[in-house]
Amino acid sequence: MAQAMGGATESVRAATRRPMDSERGLRVFISYSRADMAFADEIAAGLEYDARFEVSIDRNDIHEGEDWKARLGALIADADTVVFILSHKSATSPICTWEVEESERLSKRIIPVQSSPLAGARPPRQLAALNYVRFDAQDDGRPRSFMAGLAGLRRALTADIVWLREHTRLLTRAREWEAADRAENRLLVGRDIGAAKAWLEAWPKDAPAPTELHRDFIATSEQAEAARTSAERKRAEVLQRAVRRTRWALVGSLALTLAAGLAGFFAIQSRQIAVASERHLRNLNGLILLATSKETLPGKELRDVAALFRSIVNQKKAVGFSILWADDHPESNLPIIGILEGLDVSVVQVKSTDDAVSALAKQSFDLILSDMSRGENGVYNGLAGYELLSRARAATAVNVPFIIYSSSSRPEHIEETRRRGGTDQVNEGFALYRASLQSIAGKPAEK
Repeated sequence: MAQAMGGATESVRAATRRPMDSERGLRVFISYSRADMAFADEIAAGLEYDARFEVSIDRNDIHEGEDWKARLGALIADADTVVFILSHKSATSPICTWEVEESERLSKRIIPVQSSPLAGARPPRQLAALNYVRFDAQDDGRPRSFMAGLAGLRRALTADIVWLREHTRLLTRAREWEAADRAENRLLVGRDIGAAKAWLEAWPKDAPAPTELHRDFIATSEQAEAARTSAERKRAEVLQRAVRRTRWALVGSLALTLAAGLAGFFAIQSRQIAVASERHLRNLNGLILLATSKETLPGKELRDVAALFRSIVNQKKAVGFSILWADDHPESNLPIIGILEGLDVSVVQVKSTDDAVSALAKQSFDLILSDMSRGENGVYNGLAGYELLSRARAATAVNVPFIIYSSSSRPEHIEETRRRGGTDQVNEGFALYRASLQSIAGKPAEK
């Protein structure tokens, strides 16, 4: 660390670190001069006992020839907030000044903590307009309370904590996208785009501004999604025309049968066939819309799901089955709902956690579906799925199957959902449809 500060190859993390990005503690990087290490250690110790914070502090020297900028830059990029220990030494350190400049470039929130008098040194210009948390002696020479200063630092850190975590998560995604030559498969998709736009609109006035990379990443994601949706709509329209032609051919053949003079039993049978055929055409139509959202049709998956579908129909397992579906963008679920309703499944749609809990109080359900994140009452909630899961488990005596529809299918995220009492977590429509059918198939058949 020459005359400078710790970056943070050695990291001290809060003991209760959690796996989900939107739920983890606030990542705090402590920037300090080597001369202030004892004070920086005290600040780190004071914060790491609070489960709300994950503290990173570097205790390694900076050696000649080392690429310290890459090392420290990565740690700053990973942080939600940079706590800058301000002293005479740090104010005059070129490395400390670089860390402040890098924090500003990445639009990180900086909280200056003054540990001792500056003795005429001028702090980095980026700190001039910021409020300091004071640990230095008061003007009359009396010492300040360390615990009072630590409490003030905690208050400053917890302001806008959810928004700042999302700032870091989206910036990490955007940097990965840029590093991959802006590959389309690194962009946001589906409901994550709406959540990111809501995050932009919710920018708190005292928080660091979203970067241009943030904005470009979100805007490009939205444009790519619109292009995909347009292409999928065109494919769906072609297939829907084919379904309509099949429907009219069926109706025509039934009309010819009736016109041929068949009556009584045969007329009744024809009407039943027409009703059943119409229902299955609605199922087929929905399944086509669902399947065409994938780039390639999953042959074995489709065969397995078709077999499951036939089993449900033959055994009448869908009769009386009810689903509660919480999603602030219900229009995106219409293909799946069309299939389920064609099976005589009842689907109750709500847009918020509160509305879902109210619905649970009025009736019982056989399955609960929820997106992970949604806007509720004008506020972005990245853990809405978990909140509903917790409240549903508390509100119902029966352990109703609960599936979360999220953008992630990482094993650790699925495991976290199950640890909390959920049944499964899926990240695309076909998997959600299959999981719904599996829940229906598990219900005893109607007698």
